Amino acid sequence: METPPPLLAKVKIDNNVELPEINCNFVISEYPDRKTYFAIFHPLLMHEMWSKLCIENQREIKEGKNFDWDVLINSSTNEGNFFLLNCSLIMSSEAEAPMLNDLIVLSHSRPTGESINPFAFVESSKITKVVGTSDIDRRLLMSKVNPVFSAEVLIRILKNYAPKETNIKCSMSKVASLSTAMALFEAEGALAISPITKVIFKPQPSAFKLMSSRSLTNNNLDPVQSNAAYSIGQTMLLAQSSESLVAMLQGYPGKFSYCTFNYNIFITMTFSPRNG
Repeated sequence: METPPPLLAKVKIDNNVELPEINCNFVISEYPDRKTYFAIFHPLLMHEMWSKLCIENQREIKEGKNFDWDVLINSSTNEGNFFLLNCSLIMSSEAEAPMLNDLIVLSHSRPTGESINPFAFVESSKITKVVGTSDIDRRLLMSKVNPVFSAEVLIRILKNYAPKETNIKCSMSKVASLSTAMALFEAEGALAISPITKVIFKPQPSAFKLMSSRSLTNNNLDPVQSNAAYSIGQTMLLAQSSESLVAMLQGYPGKFSYCTFNYNIFITMTFSPRNG
């Protein structure tokens, strides 16, 4: 990303988050193709991602949990429009280590002397306990960090904003974790080849028809919730492997939706532990 997203640029230390405007697209019942579906829901995912990033970033700043590191760039690999930077760093606690899917800012200077602070993305992080300091670069030891743990971190950054040299020390700061957002985008990508795509784009009444129902009792669920959980689980199990079905669980807030969903998993695993 070349510039901060609109929402992230509006982050204020006083927790006064201003959401940017988002175009209102109607959610339709049928979609002619995948492109139409993604045109409606992809912007919503992006907006949700940046709003959560802002909230997490502000919370960490308020609680003093923002992490900053001195990193040593060992090598770089050209990959299309990006560079993959192999970096080393030390920390006093394993909890302070950068993690997979962290959004970070890598601060460094261009050959012209210009200081830049581009966004980057943690692709992997391998943490090890420090046995001795003889193998740690002295430039990292110059910091005030007690070297209890070390990490080898792979960072993805746009080529135009990557350091032009290796074997240099830079500063890195965590903005927020992108783990939840990445899971959503992975699910969005998997939908392109999913067998339920046709059902979602052009649903038919038969796709939502429960095959059977049976009243069960559960201490945490009322009869309606228990019946819904059992019916959904049995419908998914009785469906033919070539038949795509969609089971939708809907209810008012505070009506044990999570409990009903968990019970549905329990029923499914009970009747078909291998397939579950």
